[in-house]
Amino acid sequence: MVAMSENNPAQVSCSTTQNPSDPAPESGSPAAKNPSDPAPVSGSTPQSTGETTLKAGSPAVKIASDPKRTAVHEAGHAVVAFVLGRPVHDVSIRARGRFAGLCKFQKGKGKPTDDFVDREMQISLAGVAAEIRHLGKADVRGAQSDLMRAMELAMVRSGTQERAERLVRRTLNKALHLLDQPGRWPAVLVIMNELIAKETISGRAVRHAVEEALKMG
Repeated sequence: MVAMSENNPAQVSCSTTQNPSDPAPESGSPAAKNPSDPAPVSGSTPQSTGETTLKAGSPAVKIASDPKRTAVHEAGHAVVAFVLGRPVHDVSIRARGRFAGLCKFQKGKGKPTDDFVDREMQISLAGVAAEIRHLGKADVRGAQSDLMRAMELAMVRSGTQERAERLVRRTLNKALHLLDQPGRWPAVLVIMNELIAKETISGRAVRHAVEEALKMG
């Protein structure tokens, strides 16, 4: 999920949710009230029959305790964010309250973009894309806010639920394609393995992993 950090209002974060009984994270977030806010709220899409279900508002289901899945999810957020010009503050798979993992971004320090909505949607869906790429499907049903953030943005652009859902599906495919580009997926794997070993890594470590992987091509 991407949300304002309670400890530092200058940061935003992506996280996976682990407690299905908690209220939807977007309800109290200023980012959810304003879809164009650069500090968005998002979460992972629910998964049911092996295909990614692109519908907001599905009931949250507790995520299985799987550090590898959480690590690849957060690594996906981090790599796509970095590639698209959103600096990462840090990434963690250390459980914090209802969140199984967090990827914090530095608010207000992203590179200018010609398509804010597309960039933010790709970042929001990158965790789901990384899980699909690595594990064959996204199974983190409890991480609702990534999809809900993507749907908020898609509604701003599309205007109707049906068109917004199509846009979310297309953007998920774009995130998958981005991760398949030279150097990107190796960076995800490096960050995933570092998270499994250390639980938390800095934005500087993320940048180093991505830049080194891109050099290798």
